[in-house]
Amino acid sequence: MKANRSLLNEFANISDEELVKHYVATQRNVYFEHLYERYSQKVYRKCYSFVLDKSKAEDLTHDIFIKVVTKIGTFKENARFSTWLYSITYNYCLDSLRKVKRSKEQALEENMEFVEEKVDHEMLQMQAQGLKKSLEQISPAAVIL
Repeated sequence: MKANRSLLNEFANISDEELVKHYVATQRNVYFEHLYERYSQKVYRKCYSFVLDKSKAEDLTHDIFIKVVTKIGTFKENARFSTWLYSITYNYCLDSLRKVKRSKEQALEENMEFVEEKVDHEMLQMQAQGLKKSLEQISPAAVIL
């Protein structure tokens, strides 16, 4: 652990973009760990601003860094690493909220369908009971005529 800390301190003056290049070239975790140390709290705070729940924000942060480590080879220096990371964070959080909203809407639709089916069934039962009562009130002689 001390070796990792001293390596992290050694990279303190290296730019994000250089750390990305070194990580992609060597796949040594120490480079990515340093990026994580620099940005994990910022990503967490952005996630928290979306979900307002510590546990969910932690989960989103974890998922985002997994996505970043798998996509880091696609990073182009058209923008700064921090901008690229912010874009991933923002889009991932937004997509997460959309999924939750779609899930809630789907559950609401399913619930509404259930309620409609129940109401339809109850209406049919009431109509059948009304028809049965009406038939009971008709005299058999009126049916023959």
